[in-house]
Amino acid sequence: MKLLGKDNQYIYMQNQMFPYLNINNQYLPCILPIKSGDVAVMLEKFGADISKALQAKRKRIEMCTKSSLENRNHKIEQIWNTQKNDRKKLNDEYNKQFEAIFQQWENDILKSKDQEDRLGNLYRQQQKLFQQMRVVQGQRVKTLKQLMDQFLKSLEELEQAHSAQHSSVQNELRKEMALFQKKILMETVRYFIV
Repeated sequence: MKLLGKDNQYIYMQNQMFPYLNINNQYLPCILPIKSGDVAVMLEKFGADISKALQAKRKRIEMCTKSSLENRNHKIEQIWNTQKNDRKKLNDEYNKQFEAIFQQWENDILKSKDQEDRLGNLYRQQQKLFQQMRVVQGQRVKTLKQLMDQFLKSLEELEQAHSAQHSSVQNELRKEMALFQKKILMETVRYFIV
């Protein structure tokens, strides 16, 4: 076996030229002999095979990425719609209660005006009525304040729950992206090792 210089990558064995591999400073010949005209053809085929493999991998990666993004977008849209419905439900629930209290308040004011017209001459009765109405209105304002506090507390809890949900989705997305990157890297390394 005769080695053609350090920079050459061919070995002469039995008057034929073989490409060699340098593995731990041991020069091992490849199995197939190469004629000088076949090198260009082999390199061209090797380049075409790599190009085809890279195109196939690129298509698979594009399909995986597109599928992953579509799934992610669908999940985010579902969460957004759920949150929107939660907010609407909460607003509707409290709107009904607010409207009922305001309606009661309006009714109380109308009753007060009617009583004022009817009992214009009866000052004491009117004074007692106003005192009663003041207590009732105080209770209504107190109820309204409690209801408002409950609404704000419920809204804050809902926002915290939605924020936790967003964080959870973002963490899932980060994990999926890290796994996806690792998968791509492993496929790339496996391809180049092969």
